[in-house]
Amino acid sequence: MRKVVISDAYEQFAYELDRISEIIQTGGMGLADIVYLTVTVTEKANLYENWDRLVEICARYFPERPGPAGGTLRIVSGLSHPKMMVEVEAIAAR
Repeated sequence: MRKVVISDAYEQFAYELDRISEIIQTGGMGLADIVYLTVTVTEKANLYENWDRLVEICARYFPERPGPAGGTLRIVSGLSHPKMMVEVEAIAAR
């Protein structure tokens, strides 16, 4: 079990995308195969003040397009652990 503590919401987002990439690679897919991405951020992420950081990370992980064809971005008051500020779910298909 990995224990990772990242105190920056946007670095948490990048870490989650790295992990998703590792997982879907085991099925012979890559980030380009993600068709739907759900990103949940907490109010602590200050999304509106840091929108450019979110866009920059999306451009880094999805360089051929702004991101998956579909997706949801939601802002919540908190997640299951107080240090978690981002949760990412992905659906990949070919």
